Amino acid sequence: MDFGYAIIEQLVQKDLLNNIADIYYLKKEDIASLKKNGDKFATNLINAINESKNNNLDKLISALGIRHIGTKSAKILSREYGTMDKLMKANAINLSFIEDIGTVTANSVCEFFAQEQTIDLIQKLQDAGVNMKDNSRRRK
Repeated sequence: MDFGYAIIEQLVQKDLLNNIADIYYLKKEDIASLKKNGDKFATNLINAINESKNNNLDKLISALGIRHIGTKSAKILSREYGTMDKLMKANAINLSFIEDIGTVTANSVCEFFAQEQTIDLIQKLQDAGVNMKDNSRRRK
């Protein structure tokens, strides 16, 4: 889907996007005027946004932009903790003992989740119906 920089810039200028959670609150009419053939584009974009709500937890962790967390670390944290809530409550000592995480990354994760704006962002994402669980974990 063509949700590139130009579209994001226009949505920010219209004060429709202030953080990543705002993506999940966009309406078709917010997007339709941004492009030629806007109605079809808006429908496709809203559908893609709604589908992304079901992404696995590691995709969300990676998208949050936590310092030192890339796709590999996001997958490790997702598998290890299983839910966003458990990850948010993790302490730096326990995190640092996870293979391939280490002290610097562990501290970065804890600092990120200690911020009030992060807590608000996660709540807004959760309220929008974004998946907060690792769906790849085996069920026992």
